[in-house]
Amino acid sequence: MIENNVYKKPDSIDNQTDGVYASENLVNIYERNYIDISNADDNHTDCFQGQYEGPCITRNNYFTHSGKSALKPRDSQGLFDKYSNGLHQYINNFIYLPNKSTLQQQMNDGVLD
Repeated sequence: MIENNVYKKPDSIDNQTDGVYASENLVNIYERNYIDISNADDNHTDCFQGQYEGPCITRNNYFTHSGKSALKPRDSQGLFDKYSNGLHQYINNFIYLPNKSTLQQQMNDGVLD
């Protein structure tokens, strides 16, 4: 369980950075975290990235991009959770992606599962 954390990535780091990167974990709960990703590069810069996880609950979190990351037109999701197993629940999360110019882009990249 990861809860009640504040994570703000400095603007000056130019490499792939995720707020939370979870891989091959079982029964995960991420709750009441504030994650702001502000650096950018050519790879993913996701607030939350999970891969090959078991059941997962992501609840009451605040995910946003700012700084350089706010200018990226691609590969900067709020929740990126692929190749995972079991029930994944996304409940009452706030996801703000200022780098997406349309509502459709906001919805497509808010949660990529």
